[in-house]
Amino acid sequence: MRVFDGQRDHLDLAIGKLLVEIDEAVDGNNYAPLTWVATYTASGASHSFRLGISGSRAIQNVDGASRVPLVQQPGTQGITILDQALVSGFMVLPAQVAAGKAGLLTMLVPSANLALALRIDTGAAPAKPANAAAGDVALSVMSPLPLTVWYDPKTLIVDVIDVPSQSLVITLTKRTQIS
Repeated sequence: MRVFDGQRDHLDLAIGKLLVEIDEAVDGNNYAPLTWVATYTASGASHSFRLGISGSRAIQNVDGASRVPLVQQPGTQGITILDQALVSGFMVLPAQVAAGKAGLLTMLVPSANLALALRIDTGAAPAKPANAAAGDVALSVMSPLPLTVWYDPKTLIVDVIDVPSQSLVITLTKRTQIS
């Protein structure tokens, strides 16, 4: 289940035997992450990852222990959180890119303790997959892993995430209006 109200994102997800719960708070003006908390549970063992973002630094806490802060990469125009195969960060990415007119972001990967440059390809013209809505537009990522996020430009809702190098396509299958 995913709930996003423009400032808070909550995602409950099961990937095989791995259960994931993610809560992210974002700035309501530019969708930049402010806090991010994820709990991963497998085989009865849970691990929690917490980030507090302030300016160009992300203070980390893993299972109650502090880690060296992750720092925004030089030349990037903001921070986004994309933790491995989890899709939560991709759901906010179109809004972050649109709000900040960013072509180069720092991608934080908390579970791997990484901060990498995420390059957006504004000139890409990928073929639209059949499962993308007619009005969807593409946000193409060049690196660190080439992928395309297809989303509605009016609502910024992601319909398809296409990762050709991994033969992976994630598709929104149901929309529910929240009142």
